[in-house]
Amino acid sequence: MSGAHPMPLRNASWFRCFGCAPDNPRGLRLDPRRVDGGGAECHVRFDEDFCSYPGIVHGGIIGAAADDLMANLILMECRVLALSTSLRTRFVRPVLVDKPYRIVARLTGSWAGGYAAEADVCDETGDACALVAGTFATARPEQMRALVTVDPQEQEQLSAYLVGVDR
Repeated sequence: MSGAHPMPLRNASWFRCFGCAPDNPRGLRLDPRRVDGGGAECHVRFDEDFCSYPGIVHGGIIGAAADDLMANLILMECRVLALSTSLRTRFVRPVLVDKPYRIVARLTGSWAGGYAAEADVCDETGDACALVAGTFATARPEQMRALVTVDPQEQEQLSAYLVGVDR
């Protein structure tokens, strides 16, 4: 894995991503990193604020963590922002509160305007607990200008990762 953090937007003061913003007190605070040979990973330990039944992490939270890692993989490897268009999650075994997990993501396809990725949520022994597949559309500049509420300087930071913007 590389030494410098591969996500330049991550430490922007306005960045509040539920999945990976380090300063979002209600978020997951994932720390996605590229993996040598391709792909990305992060390590996570979900606390009781993210459970459904006592001791079991909510399935939507697991899906959100995998979705975030896959989208960040696209940002890191392809240098574009991508928005989720579909997610499919297969739960193999429960993800438990306060246990260490590793999420590993890989790109599985690309086409004009989109990407496919998969992520595995694995326990500390490496056994898969959830298998997630997603498709993602590249974010168009006009979409982001209409949807994202940031000031002009922050918009400029985002523009570096939008398809169709001169770089």
